[in-house]
Amino acid sequence: MMIKIGTVGILLLTLTISTVCGQSLSDYLIEAGSNNPSIKASYHRFEAAMHRVARMNKLPDPQIGIGYFVAPVETRLGPQLVNVSLSQNFPWFGTLKAQGDYYALLADVEYSKFLQQKQSVFLELKNLWYELQEINGQIEIHEENLNLLQTLEALSTTIFKNGKGKMSDVLRIGILINDVNTRIKILRLMKNPLIADLKYILNRPQSSELT
Repeated sequence: MMIKIGTVGILLLTLTISTVCGQSLSDYLIEAGSNNPSIKASYHRFEAAMHRVARMNKLPDPQIGIGYFVAPVETRLGPQLVNVSLSQNFPWFGTLKAQGDYYALLADVEYSKFLQQKQSVFLELKNLWYELQEINGQIEIHEENLNLLQTLEALSTTIFKNGKGKMSDVLRIGILINDVNTRIKILRLMKNPLIADLKYILNRPQSSELT
């Protein structure tokens, strides 16, 4: 019985990409929305702008003044020791509304900036996630191919020892095994900078593990 090296190629073509399990993209997006420093900073600026709108839309707090006389002041009601005054500032007609509208526009601008920042971060995260998924899929395919080649190598060796095969078939499969191992190592190295960027977006320590 002869095993042709072309059989390996046919078997490799039959393998398909399987889904890489792990934390879903939606989970990462939720985590980034809650923990990403740039998103949080942008939201805090919008929140501060909304607080300014709330302050501008109400009258300033009344001012209470208390004065104490060292020497009693005589009045028709008797000696006065303490003077208490209450004042309230009223803005010019229409001023309060104009200020509120102005700060409302500023808050609207900050909200738009917040949405843009969030979309920018989410887009970067999605690109990283899809790149990692693609690499993980390629690694999985190569690992399946490696298992297949190792099985073929063992079978070819057995056939050769029985005097029914060629040593060249065994050597060719060994070369393919070395090539696949090299590709797997390269792909794993390609993941490292992507994982580091993903952890940065999620605001995770670089020493943490991605799930």
